[in-house]
Amino acid sequence: MKIFELTCDDLGREMRRCYGKGDYHARALYKNIFQKGIVDVGAVEEFQASGNLGTRVAKDLVLTTGSIGESVHEDETIKFVTVLEDGRRIESVIIPMRGYSTLCVSSQVGCRQGCVFCETGTMGLVRNLSVEEIVAQVWRARFDLGYPVRNVVFMGMGEALDNVDNVAQAIRVMQDQRGLDIPLRRMTLSTAGRIDGLARLASLGLGGIRLAISLNAANDALRSRIMPVNRRFPLAELKKALLEYPLPANREFLIEYVVFKGLNDSLDHAADVLAFVRDLPVRVNIIGYNPGHKALFEPPSEQDLLSFSEYLQQHGINTRIRWSKGRSIMAGCGQLASAKTSC
Repeated sequence: MKIFELTCDDLGREMRRCYGKGDYHARALYKNIFQKGIVDVGAVEEFQASGNLGTRVAKDLVLTTGSIGESVHEDETIKFVTVLEDGRRIESVIIPMRGYSTLCVSSQVGCRQGCVFCETGTMGLVRNLSVEEIVAQVWRARFDLGYPVRNVVFMGMGEALDNVDNVAQAIRVMQDQRGLDIPLRRMTLSTAGRIDGLARLASLGLGGIRLAISLNAANDALRSRIMPVNRRFPLAELKKALLEYPLPANREFLIEYVVFKGLNDSLDHAADVLAFVRDLPVRVNIIGYNPGHKALFEPPSEQDLLSFSEYLQQHGINTRIRWSKGRSIMAGCGQLASAKTSC
């Protein structure tokens, strides 16, 4: 019984099927594990008056697999490595905010999208993460490392919509108010533009999650050069999918635009972005390129970012510069790659 893959209702059904017990015991066990971080079934008071139930459940219960390897810090940003049961490694990033933390989680080991600026893309796709391996990143950040994670962003290793069914179940588990209790409005899913994945996400009833679209160029020739996904899902089709997406009222898409010096940083490129986002409810996040181990591009200057942002703002587009955090520890946007991290 893999509890990290179950909502509380799922656990209740398993308890009835396996032990003839139901929601009362399920809620108690779920609360201890997901709200208190206590994994000892014998410590659950509600089980102590039920004979050998606790012993039987403990025998069948599968908790988190894998373990935290090393971690590194830059100021208040923490990157930690999880060594999975098969020896594969994934990276997660904790970004402390005022009174709580945001956790950047991975959804795959590696990534098949091949974006040329992304360190994860150099790995290729090794495998998808299971529901348990995704959810456990949040649990470990809270209970092993002690950070009060309140927001989750699927912006770590992998294309989340290439693993959409496991990601969707992980979201349901994270949402459960009887457990981790992270509302959908506090989760963000980033995609390189998998149009079919967007449709699948909406069909699963999770259209309310905040979506971040990794754009990085708004003309097809340049975007296809740096993001091969554009050859399959070109910009016109991507925009059509966004226009038709069941976005909740008063919500917006996040458009992520990584700026590379001399490649996509001119005002002509900004005009392309302006043309793409017109008629869409958006906030554009401007991000300076974070070089990886074998950087193919140069990062922009601060003035490059300001000029690009000011152009969009002057044309009425809600725009922010997302200043890099964690660049020196390879924890910035596009830098995660599960290589051994030294403390």
